[in-house]
Amino acid sequence: MGIAADAVSEAFLRRAGASAARREPLSTARRPGTEASQRGLDAQARAVVERTTAFVDDMARDSGAVRGMARQMAMCALLLEQENGLGLEANLDRAVRVYREAGLTTLAAVKKQASEARAILRYGVAGEGGSVIAALGDGVREIEEIDEMLQGIKTRETFERRARDLSGQRGGRPSTAAFRVLSAVAKLKEHAGSGDTKAEAELRLVRTFLLDE
Repeated sequence: MGIAADAVSEAFLRRAGASAARREPLSTARRPGTEASQRGLDAQARAVVERTTAFVDDMARDSGAVRGMARQMAMCALLLEQENGLGLEANLDRAVRVYREAGLTTLAAVKKQASEARAILRYGVAGEGGSVIAALGDGVREIEEIDEMLQGIKTRETFERRARDLSGQRGGRPSTAAFRVLSAVAKLKEHAGSGDTKAEAELRLVRTFLLDE
């Protein structure tokens, strides 16, 4: 069941203090690594989580449809990626931190849901049989479109693919660098498929490198 947007805000402010409500806007986050930049990214993540939970709550009230926390987290990561392009792994971590700091469920439950969200983003098959990041594409997707895409992902098959890839290892969390490379290559394929000659050239170089290995 979705976390109510007001509850997320209230719980977060209660734990983080009143100063959390005065975070600087993302427009200050122009130089990654600065304190102002991090405050802006944190504020952006909170806003996206609140937007997502409000959307989920409205859907549950209007149609009875329920979205689990893992799908909500994945949705937040995709929405954040559209806004800042910093990578799904980093954006998922930001969203998870907001859920964790809200304190509305146990840390163990948040960790489990985050692992499932990461599996959906990395191993989920969406669109025409492609990856989630490829299905997202280059255009801005509305939250309804992202929700529809995520609903098309079969979680059982997703977890089976993760299990095969990890050969029985637990956790399912890829390294940040590996996930960033996967996202970058998926974006290259999207650009190349749209006729971007520079992307086509870069993709050929990637293929040549892998074949040489």
